[in-house]
Amino acid sequence: MGGDLTSYPDRTLNLCQRLIVAENLLDSRIDPVAKSTLLRMARGTKRQRIDALGMVAALKLGQLDQIFGDDEEAISGAFGDFRESYDGGVSVVSASPETPWLCAFVCALCVAAIADGVPGDEVPVCAVCFGMCSRQA
Repeated sequence: MGGDLTSYPDRTLNLCQRLIVAENLLDSRIDPVAKSTLLRMARGTKRQRIDALGMVAALKLGQLDQIFGDDEEAISGAFGDFRESYDGGVSVVSASPETPWLCAFVCALCVAAIADGVPGDEVPVCAVCFGMCSRQA
């Protein structure tokens, strides 16, 4: 699939639209400038929406301490750095429709892995994503 985002799940975009809203960004761990940037990203390109969703979901799950950045490129780069260093420390046992941040986190990681063009890196996280989605269907 490489860097082509045209066929990734609409479910992930729906999560972004539902979760990346002003009231969910009322968090002292998100820099005020980054809040504005995240809201712009939530209305931006597909890639920007995935990066914004991944960053906020990681913060809400305690995987990140803070979000800062004054432009879309800085926040997208930070999500890329986070993905490279992520050790899989979030348990997906508790994933359900009642835990939207966990679902959003795994979906964002999965879609970003599919889109990055690195062969095989999507397999572990997509397997988790598939397992979560099939339990919710």
